[in-house]
Amino acid sequence: MTRAEKLSVVEKLLTTMNTICVTGIAMTSEQAADLFTEDCRMELNGQLLCEGRHNLMLHGRDIQAKLKTWHFNLPFERTVVEGEDVFVYYTCDTVAHDGTQGRVHDMCIYSVRDGKISGICEVVHFGGHRVDLESFS
Repeated sequence: MTRAEKLSVVEKLLTTMNTICVTGIAMTSEQAADLFTEDCRMELNGQLLCEGRHNLMLHGRDIQAKLKTWHFNLPFERTVVEGEDVFVYYTCDTVAHDGTQGRVHDMCIYSVRDGKISGICEVVHFGGHRVDLESFS
């Protein structure tokens, strides 16, 4: 895959999440199958958060349940592509159910294999309010 194709795979995930926020329709197993390999793992701030495509779908639904709105800001502010790894820095603007606004600063390494995300390693900082995400590992 080219650099642009790998970046496109990651952008597709965040665009899908932005669409979910606008429509209110939860992530489906079909969308998860299109985005993630079956064995995809996600680590957040050094802790295993999700393991497997189904659990990544549940993570997306957890975000939807815990936030009133969110918006992943694209294009990425920083990108580096090396091998199958896509390193990105981006922000996500959020609004909690109580109306508190926040911004998540996200430095992430996405591994891309066969046109899908096969690994996610994120380091995030929550500004404004904290989002306590469930573990689906």
